[in-house]
Order: sequence, then structure tokens, then C-alpha cells
Amino acid sequence: MEIERKWLVNTFRALEVIQGLPAQKTIQGYLNTMDDEYQIRYRSVNNIIFMLEIKSKGHMSRQELRYEISKEQFKEGMKLCKSKVEKKRYYVELPIGLTAEVDLYQDWDFITVEVEFDTPGEADFFDAPSWFGREVTYEAKYKNINLAK
Repeated sequence: MEIERKWLVNTFRALEVIQGLPAQKTIQGYLNTMDDEYQIRYRSVNNIIFMLEIKSKGHMSRQELRYEISKEQFKEGMKLCKSKVEKKRYYVELPIGLTAEVDLYQDWDFITVEVEFDTPGEADFFDAPSWFGREVTYEAKYKNINLAK
């Protein structure tokens, strides 16, 4: 089970927070659309980790399956994808022991931050730092599958 919340971040503030941190280049290709019951995607991280992932519909809490695959399987799978998104991801440690995942999207003029939680209750009671900005957890247009269109 994946439990996460997502926010839009002020670009200037985000760049200040991630300054000097290493980035992971992520490419995600989608075989289907947001309308389907499950989202099926291929993912590459820094061109060294390759995965096939299946996620259920939903917003804050979703079922998620991940399978590590070879680079060749990733390349073949990406040929079948209807859409893709590229982003750079930065990991920012928060004072409360959680990690913020800051994503800079290649083709968009905004930055998002996500935080994953162990339980829905932990997510509900999380007090986001002021630099997080407006929450978009329940706004479908900010889901990666929709950004990939």
C-alpha cells in the first residue's frame, strides 16, 4: 500500500531547499490512462534501475506493485507506452524523520513535493512545512499519469 500526499511548491523556494542535493533522473512511461482501474507504467531511475509498476486508482492511498526488470525489458516496454513524463527528483530529509520527494518536471513549469507515510492516520496528521505550498493530493491533473499526456 502506498500512502502519500502531494503539494505544489513555489519554484524559488524549492530551488533554495534542493540546492546542492543530488538529483535522480526519472523517466516514466504509461501503457494506459487515468480512466483505467489500474495504472501500468515503466520506470527508469538514473538509467540504472528499471521497474514495471502497477498502481490502483485513488488519491492518497493506493495499492502498488513493483517489479524490477532489465534495461532491455524497459526499452521494449517504453515502445508500447502511450505517454511519458521525465523529471528530476531530489530527496529532502524533514526534521520529523520523513523524506520529502521534490520533483522538477521537464515539460512543465511547476515543481511538486510528495511525502510517503506508513499509515493513513500519519498522513492525516502531518503538518506540512510552509515551503510546500498548496496541497494537490486530490487533484487528478497533478498525477504523473496525467502529466505524461
